Amino acid sequence: MVEIFIENIIASATISEDLDLQNIINILPNCEYNPNQFSGVIYRPEKPPVVVLLFDTGKIMVTAAKSVDDVENSIKMVEKQLKDAGVLKPVKPKKEKEKEKEEVEEEPEEEAKEDEEKKEKKEKGEEKAEGKEGKEEKKEEKEDEKAKGEGEKKEKDKKAKK
Repeated sequence: MVEIFIENIIASATISEDLDLQNIINILPNCEYNPNQFSGVIYRPEKPPVVVLLFDTGKIMVTAAKSVDDVENSIKMVEKQLKDAGVLKPVKPKKEKEKEKEEVEEEPEEEAKEDEEKKEKKEKGEEKAEGKEGKEEKKEEKEDEKAKGEGEKKEKDKKAKK
């Protein structure tokens, strides 16, 4: 039988809505942050011997763990340290996030409908105020535009024949 060795466990979790990485480097010891090289904070706690990557999205990754206990302990440790420092924002359940996203998507549609309705009401109000004179003026304007278009077409035809 083949002997299996666990060398490296990688795990991820979401511990916050977002994280202020500049603030975190002042809270956690043994960490590095150089956004020009890597977009996350690299934290190397003494125990358990793992590497924790923290991202501004609120997600963390645990690498170099030798057991699931190491993963769980390191996540709990980081979460406790950041919670004690007041850095964590509670993670909303997926259903709540999806509901908020739907509401945000619906708002522009509703606003567009309201704007269109206001525009229609305004136009109807103007037509009533204009009465027959306004309608006749609009009709004349349309006829003028039509005649102008026909004149331009005739000029193009003449040029094309030459």
